[in-house]
Amino acid sequence: PPPPPPPFSSRRRHTRYRRSSRGLGDVYKRQQDMLTVYGIKSCDTCRAARNYLTERDIEFRFHDVRDDGVDIQMLERWAARIDWEKLLNRRSLTWRKIAEVDRNDMNQDKAFALIIEQPTLLKRPVLESEDLLAVGFSEERFAAYLTNKP
Repeated sequence: PPPPPPPFSSRRRHTRYRRSSRGLGDVYKRQQDMLTVYGIKSCDTCRAARNYLTERDIEFRFHDVRDDGVDIQMLERWAARIDWEKLLNRRSLTWRKIAEVDRNDMNQDKAFALIIEQPTLLKRPVLESEDLLAVGFSEERFAAYLTNKP
């Protein structure tokens, strides 16, 4: 019979389970640089993004905005890097339930308050790392990012 697998296989995808010969500073830096995918578990686009990353052995954290929530610091950090309107999912059923008067008079503060209250209003997935912020998922765009990454 084949020998049993080692207790910590190098094929595991989650950083917290890996043993590392690096110092703690390296682990902390790696965690800061790690890609985070913000989305909803049941969302097809989020699932496609997660599958794409998993198939290519790219480490990432998944933050479920419905379960784990969204806070104002996240939204403001993203809005500093891209236009806030790109974060608002205007195609969602939740968006259509908002009164037309409120939808027509939308500004950043109102949008962020609504996203915090109703996380499904966040366009997803949001992929964030130190040198990337992408809203929505496109294999072509993400492949271009990966080939340009040092």
